[in-house]
Amino acid sequence: MSWSFSDITATTYVATVTATVTKSGVYFIDGGHGYLGSSTTPDSPTGVVMQETLHVFGLTPGTTYHRHAECVGGAADGTVSTLPAYAPPRLLLRGPTTVLASSPRRVRSPVVATATDALGNPLATTCTPTLLPVSAGKTQHRVRCTSAKDSYGQQAVGYRVVTVLGSDAQLARLLRTLGSSPLRRHLVAARALGQAHRTAAEARELARALEAVAEAHLSVARASSVRVAILRIGRALGRHLHVVRPGETVWGIVRAQLSSRGRPVGEHLVAFAVRRTFAANPGVRHGHGVLRPGTVLVLPF
Repeated sequence: MSWSFSDITATTYVATVTATVTKSGVYFIDGGHGYLGSSTTPDSPTGVVMQETLHVFGLTPGTTYHRHAECVGGAADGTVSTLPAYAPPRLLLRGPTTVLASSPRRVRSPVVATATDALGNPLATTCTPTLLPVSAGKTQHRVRCTSAKDSYGQQAVGYRVVTVLGSDAQLARLLRTLGSSPLRRHLVAARALGQAHRTAAEARELARALEAVAEAHLSVARASSVRVAILRIGRALGRHLHVVRPGETVWGIVRAQLSSRGRPVGEHLVAFAVRRTFAANPGVRHGHGVLRPGTVLVLPF
């Protein structure tokens, strides 16, 4: 007579009792608490194999259970331990906690989540909201991430606070890094115009600052990072700043910018946008309507 155990989890297992019956009689498990079966076969020295399978539920995780079975002329004991309780899923949140906006309305959340169950199997994750608003009044936003449920119905939840810096906050941040640079005059003026809600004038002042970077006596790497920051601030205003290259025309620049949005661009739309561009950049042409390389255009669309 013997015990065997299978399909062991934290709260269940399957037990099988096997006995070779040589005499007729009744057979019990755990001192009569469980009926194993009966045999009416004639007494035989060879015996007849009897087997009973038990599905046991509702057990305590991490607990050892002792089982006993008996029959005419024999008995057997077995021991089985349930698995420890599974820990809840593990959720890992990654990504920056500060985002520099490059749009006047929304930015994509930088938070990325991964999750695994107690056995290391990956679980799907979801983070909301996926888009964070850009606002001077409220810069901090809470992103909530959840894992899918594991096989025990457990779910992990995590939060991360993300700070979104709009154009004004980015200007203040850039000014703090410039010290007494000649660029400060243009950037201070741009920030003042922005706080007065004069967006078009602020964009023009940013364009002047971008043109002045070359004369600011900055290292090549520093000048490059300042240009990137000013261009991003312009986009955060809803304005694209374009540095004119040799041979470029306003028509070509405007068409390329409109085409970058992935929509069909007709001649009438380009012409309308060109008129808006000249209105936003008074005095941009010199000589026979030629654009000077290095000039910064404010694209108001």
